[in-house]
Amino acid sequence: MVRDPRIDIFRGFLILLVVLGHVKHIPIALHHAIYAFHMPAFFILAGYLFNLHKDGSTYSNLTKKFNRLIIPAWVYGLICGLPFVAITVLHFNADAISNFLTRLYGTLTGYPAWDTTFNCTPLWFLYALFVIEAIAILCKKLSENAFIITLMGLGIVGVVISYQTDVVTPFNVLIGLSCLIYFVLGFSIKKISGSIPKSFLFITPIIYCVTYYLFVIQAQGDVISLAENNFGAANDFAWNMVLSLSGTGVALVISTLLSNNTMLSKGFSWLGVNTIPIIAFDYYVNDVFVKAFAITGMSIPHAWLFIFPLKLTILIGIVWCITRIDWLNNVQRGKVRIWGKQTMSEQW
Repeated sequence: MVRDPRIDIFRGFLILLVVLGHVKHIPIALHHAIYAFHMPAFFILAGYLFNLHKDGSTYSNLTKKFNRLIIPAWVYGLICGLPFVAITVLHFNADAISNFLTRLYGTLTGYPAWDTTFNCTPLWFLYALFVIEAIAILCKKLSENAFIITLMGLGIVGVVISYQTDVVTPFNVLIGLSCLIYFVLGFSIKKISGSIPKSFLFITPIIYCVTYYLFVIQAQGDVISLAENNFGAANDFAWNMVLSLSGTGVALVISTLLSNNTMLSKGFSWLGVNTIPIIAFDYYVNDVFVKAFAITGMSIPHAWLFIFPLKLTILIGIVWCITRIDWLNNVQRGKVRIWGKQTMSEQW
């Protein structure tokens, strides 16, 4: 089966939005426009790509996902922790050790808060995605309809709980449980995609813009923040679901258009293949500009307009260096095995 080139372009476009969304002091309207759909779109894509009938035992499939998602999160998270090792050694006292251990635990469990990780908070997504994929794999023996109903039911339970508590769970189990809703939507979209008119896809930008205008601009509603397992006020849930789905459609439309240009498609595909190191070092590069402005005292109107391309350039440079190191490159592609044995086909 030929891989759809739009998949990596789609990821590349979304990771571009992640980088832009984390730039300090971007306009609030732009921030909300990004957050309304960019993370849900990642989970919808995961559901779209999930193969209910893929060969392999439950154990084998789980180990593949663990090695593909958790091992890269650990490796890149610990690399981000190296400066904190130096700081702890330099200021060796009870507070420094306590801070280091807190950040170590937060990094290894995907804690989605900037002050409890090694400055690699965006990696929370990999832990939540692993939880989702693990649940889906454990439910693979169900019939297709039972699979959809079970996962959607668990997702609804997760959302209901999210409205009752803001507790953070190791490996972001609660976030993953809530985001099963998006995963199931992606899985269901693939199931019916053949019967959806192609023209409908190009209506989604209009739906997104109208919904965004009515909900965010006029009603001043709050968009979701999945890192906080926040779906907005209960009355706003339906609005945010429409934004998530239509925004995903917008991303697909843009990916389709980009796929028609050879140079752009290659660039966005490269970003899509290398999303993990980009999100791992995103906060570090952010801090470069934050500290530079703090030290120099500079205040430039609309500074985000030039910070974003500079930040993206630095991240691309970092990732390019990583791809030159075989072991690190294999880590992000799930080829470095810690749990489970490598099959003969994978060796080849």
